[in-house]
Order: sequence, then structure tokens, then C-alpha cells
Amino acid sequence: MTRAEFRARVGVACITPDLLPTAFETLPIGFYKDYHALGKAHRGAGWAADLGHDDLYVPVIQYRSTGDVPEHLAMLRSLWVNGQFPKPVGVELDEFLSLLKRSGLESWLVERSKDGSLPEATMFVLGNEPGYRPNNDPRTPQQIVEDARLVRDIFERNHLGHRLALGGISTPDNAFTTRAYGSTALEFFEAILEEARRCDVTFDAFVIHPYPASGISGLADLENDFESTALAQDSISQIRAFRSIMLRYGQRDKDLIVGEVGLPSPIRPLGSELVGAYADEIMTWCLTATDEELGNPRDGNRLVQRFTWFLLAVPTEPLPGFSDNPALDFDRSVLLEPDGALTPLGKRVNAVADRLAPQR
Repeated sequence: MTRAEFRARVGVACITPDLLPTAFETLPIGFYKDYHALGKAHRGAGWAADLGHDDLYVPVIQYRSTGDVPEHLAMLRSLWVNGQFPKPVGVELDEFLSLLKRSGLESWLVERSKDGSLPEATMFVLGNEPGYRPNNDPRTPQQIVEDARLVRDIFERNHLGHRLALGGISTPDNAFTTRAYGSTALEFFEAILEEARRCDVTFDAFVIHPYPASGISGLADLENDFESTALAQDSISQIRAFRSIMLRYGQRDKDLIVGEVGLPSPIRPLGSELVGAYADEIMTWCLTATDEELGNPRDGNRLVQRFTWFLLAVPTEPLPGFSDNPALDFDRSVLLEPDGALTPLGKRVNAVADRLAPQR
């Protein structure tokens, strides 16, 4: 694997766009996940153009047809004004709300595509963990597929060659995730694929968030020497199970993107060495593992096509719903300090790149 190939496959989830220029200089990454599809961080920025990537960021479409009503938008406006909504950095309220309406989303897609801001075949993600109730997303598989159909319709009517991925399914096998979906995550994913097949709706890629279930519960009595491997194997088993469902539904030749993975949960005391070892193991596996039965035949039977670490850096300003979330500990898994310096974990990621894709 060359350094360029490595970078193209590795990215970061980012809520600190001001640090992205530094991140692309100091970390072996080639893209970032933009939670609100606006690409504010690199719009017109020289550093972005210099990288020469057509897919520098993976934009998340938060549009839901069930919320395309004035009452819903009025509620979001009130939450925003009262500081109860996680405001994306650098995004104004009206611009954000416009993307939640089908007409606004369509206008934005067409305008940005025509002016070159959205390169041909940009991969959009349909929601971040759609149907995940703790994220205030109660959509059913049927509603998610309908939203995909409507976005596809926008693409087709306007002759836009963009791609659409099913937003990240959070797959840890524990009681918390089962409550969040009303079923196991894999059952929820399978229900989406069943509905998509019935409605003749297609996805170009699938996104998974295989956080280790044991990072929240279980495996507490394992010796430290084995914990990182156990955590990595937990995530790996989720990816394999997800790929097995893709195979069963004839989706083996579609890309699988790890859209988030890390150890940001404070519920178990995890030392920095364990987090670093987990990052090393899961990243190495995702970038190298192949399977002749499950892997994507268009990509050398690799099981994972893209890997996204959560998180680049702590928010530079408080984000309601994130910064005050007792279930998150950003400092545990960030790659950069607020001033842009590499954390020990960031240096560990660089070491993985040096091992898998040496500079020379």
C-alpha cells in the first residue's frame, strides 16, 4: 500500500473544522466526515485544492421527509435559539434549516454541483445513525428507505452523478443499542435492506459504526494485556456480521465504510495505552483484511473500503448535546490538541501509517 492509497482510505470524524488544515499536514488522512453536508471547512480554501481530492469530505445529509413540515422547522429554530441544539461550527441557522427541506436541499445540491463545489460522484451519507432513537431519530426502516428514494429522485431529475450511502448503523451488540433501535442493530439493518429491495431503492455504499460493545459493558474482568485485542475483535466481529448480511442481500460488491469507531465512552476506565493499542489493531485490520467470500470483489476482496476515526479533536466551543453528553469523553480518543499538536494517540496513528505505508 502506498502512502497515497493509505491516505485515501483513512479519515476522521470532525466537529472542529478550524483544525482540518493542520490535520491534513500532520496526520495520514485523506478525508473527513462532515456531519452537516456543508463543506464549510474547505470551501474555497487553498489547502483543500492543493490536496487534489474529489472526495475530500464525506457529507452527511440530515434530511428526513417526515420532518419536512413548518412545525418541525419551527421547533428546530426554537431549540437552536435556546442553545438546545448542537450547532455546527460556522453554519448559520437559516442555511442549516434550508437543507432540512426537500426544496432547499435540492437547490443547494444543484447550485453546488454546477459551481464545482460538489465534484461529480460525491458520496453522500443518508443521516448519521438513522433510526437511532437517542439521536432523536425515530425513523423506521420504511421511512429511511423513502427518504433514500426522495434523495435519489433529486439526483436523477437534475442529472447529478452523486452517490448515496446508507447512514451509519451503530452495531454494538448490547442492551443500550437494542433499546436505541427497538431491535438489534443487525436486525434493523436487515429490515432496511428488505424494504429497499421491495421498493427497488439502491444504495451505493453502506456505513457502519462498530464501536466495541465491551467498551460500554462486559469484558470488565479481562487482564489488561488482552483488553485491546478483545475490544478490537468485538468491532471486527460486528463488521463481519454486517458484511454477511450484505452478502445475503446481493450487496457484496458495494463499499463498506467504517464511518465512526473509537473509544470515546467514559463508562469503563480505559488507559491511554489500551486506547492506542485498540486504534492500532482495528485500523490495521480494517485497512488490510480480506475475505474471499465476504469481501468486496471490486477491491481485492477487502472487507472495509474506508476507515474513519472518532474523533479529530475536542470542540473548540461547547456544542449542546455533545460537549455536555455524560456518555462521551472526547479527550480519550482525539488525535489533536486544541492548538493542533499531535496527541499520543495521533502519534500512534502516524506510526500505523509508517508501518503499513512507509514514506519511502
